Amino acid sequence: MKRFVTLPILLLLLLPPAPAPGAKGKDRKSAKKALAALKAADRLVYRPLEHGLEDIRLEFPVVTRKGTLTCLWLHRAASGKRIARDVRTVKGVEDRKLRRAYAAGLKAFFHVVTWPILLRPFSEAAEGMDARWSDDRGGMTLLTKKKGSRAPFDAIRFVWDRQGLPREIVRILFREDEEEGPCREETMTTFVWEERGRYRVIGMINSDFYGVGTVARYRYRTVKKIILPSKVEWINPFDAPQDLIIRNLKVNEGISDEEFRKWR
Repeated sequence: MKRFVTLPILLLLLLPPAPAPGAKGKDRKSAKKALAALKAADRLVYRPLEHGLEDIRLEFPVVTRKGTLTCLWLHRAASGKRIARDVRTVKGVEDRKLRRAYAAGLKAFFHVVTWPILLRPFSEAAEGMDARWSDDRGGMTLLTKKKGSRAPFDAIRFVWDRQGLPREIVRILFREDEEEGPCREETMTTFVWEERGRYRVIGMINSDFYGVGTVARYRYRTVKKIILPSKVEWINPFDAPQDLIIRNLKVNEGISDEEFRKWR
């Protein structure tokens, strides 16, 4: 959900009350608890890049107005002197400009399929942010951007479930709108988690984080001892539901720089 609020009103909502005597000590305890919740969630969530995934190549079909297109994703994690690389493209389209246009139009599909694979630690969101804890809604970690920080968002709210996992993440960005003036953009992602041994993986997301309202359900398989999506059930309010079946999956087989350049 995206919401827009004029900046003066927003600032009144976000500004904390004047500190009372002893407030600094309470603030430190609040920040410590808020950050501890992020780190505790990180220990629970399965991230393939932390479990041996070095490179991955996969394909999945998407039904479009131009027919069924085959999306191709190549990804290589950084390691030592080797830089990270990532290519998202469409097979079977010789014209480079058209291929790039198709891939850009399917951006949301790529994001949904790769989300559980590229999931980053929640604690990284706290870099350049002030943190505080709230007992509202069962417990929340609230992050607000520090002055001069280069953090990508102005505020982030994590709402925790009983397992200590985020059931909701809201990201807030202040921006200047040509018609409305100063306002904020708010995006929300909600999660349902599934158990896989000692870890949890994303079972379902409901999100507008990438600009398209999307509900996606995930199915998984284990390849070379790494848990990866095998199918994504995509539910889009503006289109027919689709099953994005992961095909031609190759893991840790090495992807050369030449192969990445080929699809640029």
